[in-house]
Amino acid sequence: MRTLQEHAGRPPLPSAEAHQQSVAPSRGIGEVARRTGLAPSALRYYESLGLLPGVERHHGRRLYSTAVLDRLAFVRAARRAGFTLGEIRRLLPALQLSGKTGSTARRAIAGRKLAELDEAIGTLASMRRLLIEALECDCPEIERCELLRDLGGNPDAAARTGSSGVMRKALMSGRKR
Repeated sequence: MRTLQEHAGRPPLPSAEAHQQSVAPSRGIGEVARRTGLAPSALRYYESLGLLPGVERHHGRRLYSTAVLDRLAFVRAARRAGFTLGEIRRLLPALQLSGKTGSTARRAIAGRKLAELDEAIGTLASMRRLLIEALECDCPEIERCELLRDLGGNPDAAARTGSSGVMRKALMSGRKR
């Protein structure tokens, strides 16, 4: 027996059960936001950057597949590792590649980030040394402190004060040559 839709030359409407099954693995933006702790605006922003796969729409509502939760977990982990959203966007296609091509792409991205982290660690170590020495500073007036003068970009500060104190030595040992 043909339905009215079939008789009119249109495909039959799906049953309520079939419709429910087709939508069940999808999640609305509110549910994804609650499950991930992200604001809906962040999800829309990530989508606009291409960090999330294409989104289905049903009656104008975004419906995300369950795979989006894994993608968002990866984005969160990459952000914690120091990757910017732009770097993550460039990293995602490399994750999809297999074999030597994929491995080379992933290693190149990771190598660049590692070099960036090493530079940041060096900068932080220098800052740490300077702060430790600053705690031992016995300058009577802050205006005469060689450390502060040198941090201001004046390498001749010690020559003007006539001092070669602990702060000057700390500063010079922490500088990149």
